[in-house]
Amino acid sequence: MKSLKERWLQADGKLLLDGVLTWLSSGSDIASVGLTKHQDRWDLRGIALPEHLVVRNATITNADLSYTTLSGIRWERCRFENLICTKTNAERSKFWSCEFENVDFVDARLTNVLMNGSLDMVYAGYYKRVKFVNTNLVGTVYTHALFERCEFLNCKLDKVDFNGARFVDSKFSGKLISVFFRGYSSVNKAYYPDFKPVQNRMERVDFRDAYMEGVSFIDRIMLGSCLFPEGDDYTILKTNRVQIFTEARGIIEASWDGVGLRQGLMLIDQYFLSKRKEGQDVEFVDRHFLMANPAADSGNRFFELIRTLNDKWNNAV
Repeated sequence: MKSLKERWLQADGKLLLDGVLTWLSSGSDIASVGLTKHQDRWDLRGIALPEHLVVRNATITNADLSYTTLSGIRWERCRFENLICTKTNAERSKFWSCEFENVDFVDARLTNVLMNGSLDMVYAGYYKRVKFVNTNLVGTVYTHALFERCEFLNCKLDKVDFNGARFVDSKFSGKLISVFFRGYSSVNKAYYPDFKPVQNRMERVDFRDAYMEGVSFIDRIMLGSCLFPEGDDYTILKTNRVQIFTEARGIIEASWDGVGLRQGLMLIDQYFLSKRKEGQDVEFVDRHFLMANPAADSGNRFFELIRTLNDKWNNAV
């Protein structure tokens, strides 16, 4: 890795770097830069582009961007296709209305990256057949771009809010802790009064190999075609979501007391039956989240109640 970075500091490497910057700014063909190829891809391994660089309307295709430093760069309406990005560091970069297709991020650092901003609040770009493997995505920001046939495999996603990013035929594995998925993008109407929301229908998204703790699905999101992990720590309410939580509320009011009573009613009124859950078809409930507080016994009791009621309603159908 060190030699890959150092070669860009040599005289020939500096000339190539100048050629790369000219190519990115002019929109010319990458073949004009004079790069060699590594495993049939243009060899950009180890390059460090200057921070605060602004790149518009560039196409980067058939290249190896492993071990590169692309931090703090603003990309506008750029296209990235058939790329290898192993141990790429692009932290704090911003991708506005960009398109990614057949790109592999492996052991990459994408912390605090704007993954899919929209320049006109209409088109936010897309990710198609993109793999994120062991990649740090903490602090990433999303709007309403499309993620189609993408994979997030053992990535660091703690507290990531996918906002209204739309997922189709995609897969998640590994730990998902306090992650948010929304049916629509959360947009400040004062700044974007003409924004027309696009629904995230979560079509055929596979969570079966994920460990999910405190994952929130809100804002009229549709989960009917999703696949969730199975086991004693999860329960999926595929039908009668409102009726189950309404019945649970009655049971809690009638027979619970103290901390358990307060916590149970709060979970139902402020989360599971809140306005942000209106219109949701399926509910995902995980024991880990409910027990991750000082009143763990009450959380476990709440989970068991919901699971029992879910089984009852399912058997009644």
